[in-house]
Amino acid sequence: MDRETKTIITPVDKHKVVLRAWITGREQEDIQRPLMECMKMSVKAETPEIEARDAVSALEEVKHKKIETIVVSVNGSEEKILDLVLDMRSIDFNFVIAKVEAIAEEKDFTKPELEQEKDTDSGN
Repeated sequence: MDRETKTIITPVDKHKVVLRAWITGREQEDIQRPLMECMKMSVKAETPEIEARDAVSALEEVKHKKIETIVVSVNGSEEKILDLVLDMRSIDFNFVIAKVEAIAEEKDFTKPELEQEKDTDSGN
């Protein structure tokens, strides 16, 4: 499926990163699956109990799935996307992650953050 993409340039090493502009519901569910799988729910004496198992690994896997799902290419390469992003300088990595998170959370990262907060605060 062809879909709209957005191109960003990392601040330090100037990596050209192409991102999907949005994700599908199926992709969103796939991204969240590791969190659901690390939770164990049971009912004892009519009281639900939730036990989180290995939540740190699940959170890391969610982050990796977001990168693999949303990043289309790095410097023109569509191979080993996760490795390319993870091997960036931390400043560039954090920049890419912020954009990936914004897309995964359906925020418009093209707007300045203060404008988004103002829109949210005013009830828009």
